[in-house]
Amino acid sequence: MKKVLLLLIVSLCINLHAQETKLVIDNQNPGWLSSLISYPQQNTLEELIVTGFVNKADMDFINGIINNHNLKVLDLDAVNLAEAEYGDGVIWHDFIKINGDRSLQKICLPRNINNNIGGIIINNKGSIDSLVISTEDINNITLSLSLTVIYSRPPKYLILSEGVKNIPNYAFMTQQDFDEMYYSVEPAYNYSVTCPNTIKKIGGYAFPKRAQFEYPFTFPDSVEYIGSYPLKYDGISYWGYQNSWNCYSNMNISEKRFDFPKKLKVYNGLKQNAAVDNFVSDTIVVYSDCDTLYARLKANVAFFYNRTPVKYYSSNDYQINTLYVPEGCLSAYTNTYPYSEAINNKSRIRQIKEMITVKEISITGNKDECYVGEQLQLYASIYPSDALFKSCHWESSDTTIATVNKSGNVRGVRAGCVEIYAISDENESVKGVYSVNVLQHVEGIDIDIDSYTLNEIGESLELQATVLPEDASNKEIIWKSTNESVCVWCQEGKSCQ
Repeated sequence: MKKVLLLLIVSLCINLHAQETKLVIDNQNPGWLSSLISYPQQNTLEELIVTGFVNKADMDFINGIINNHNLKVLDLDAVNLAEAEYGDGVIWHDFIKINGDRSLQKICLPRNINNNIGGIIINNKGSIDSLVISTEDINNITLSLSLTVIYSRPPKYLILSEGVKNIPNYAFMTQQDFDEMYYSVEPAYNYSVTCPNTIKKIGGYAFPKRAQFEYPFTFPDSVEYIGSYPLKYDGISYWGYQNSWNCYSNMNISEKRFDFPKKLKVYNGLKQNAAVDNFVSDTIVVYSDCDTLYARLKANVAFFYNRTPVKYYSSNDYQINTLYVPEGCLSAYTNTYPYSEAINNKSRIRQIKEMITVKEISITGNKDECYVGEQLQLYASIYPSDALFKSCHWESSDTTIATVNKSGNVRGVRAGCVEIYAISDENESVKGVYSVNVLQHVEGIDIDIDSYTLNEIGESLELQATVLPEDASNKEIIWKSTNESVCVWCQEGKSCQ
């Protein structure tokens, strides 16, 4: 009986063990990974997360699981590469190799990569749905025209995680992309790209023409440089320039308004002797850090916030009906930019105007206090009256005391003093302030004695009263008797018969 019971327990443990679909393995000894995952586990494994260290033997073992079993997700984000032949942090040839028609849902590449001499090879009909890259400097992954992360077909989704800062020239171009550019070869695959808000630099031809971005397309506000990449052609000494984002691209941006990154300094989107990136929107905004914008703009209205005229590549590149520039900078822009005031339709910039900015905001209201649960309406006046952007938003200094909605309607929450702000949407340093005192109504009075009998005339009783709630704004009370011929109040809280 004991033997039968033991066999049942062992069988149950084996079955449970064999059904594992997710494993997290901390491999502290390079080359030992195969000893940490049993064959039954390999058969049922769908998601593998590896931390610690891996070398080529470990990755060969993982590639065996990919190609011979049912692995769907491989997460190497926290892995340290430790292949002695190449050095620490180096991706080697055939780092990940997908054969046949194997398909993976997701691969996360190691975060700590110092160099790259190989990459991911996808043969035949193999595929990756999502490729996640978290390396801060992608220069460490893609080093030249001939070395890219992906040797054949790209993933369906390329996800650049938060923390990625530098996307180098030709980062995600494959040989097929170059064939498409130079030999008119039709692209076989499209893929979607997700960019993080940590990117600072985007190099020339960072993404191929077939890369798809979320509509409407916007650059991350953290981007400081979007640049071209110079090349010598066939040993000839002149320099040509490759376009910085997508070759011959027409940006799929919002038709209403497009904002360049707030930290952008240089946009150098050139190919040979012309700007090629086209930005078409009713309103285009270029912020104050941008000093060079080699791109084609077409807009009804544009706002340039740099006090020094933004450098353009050709006077044909900016087709703007009305360009607004900072106050005091009108002459600098008119002397630098070719324009005419609506003389003909061929004008590049038809008129240039100064942006009259908000200088002051005042707030008015018919009172400066309200009770908890009650409302108080405030109004904002913006000066000067001809300021270009006269919109503002409302904020409360303490929402636990009072809240304010987008129309300036204040609602008391609890007793206390609070400041309400009307803040310029154009310049948040300009704000109006209004002080509001929120009061709490008295909701009840608690007397320490419910009833008492005075046995002799002249006898007194002292009573204590507590005003509720504790934060009531006015706690003063008045003592009264319902029949002063029987009992009067001789002093506060004391009854006399």
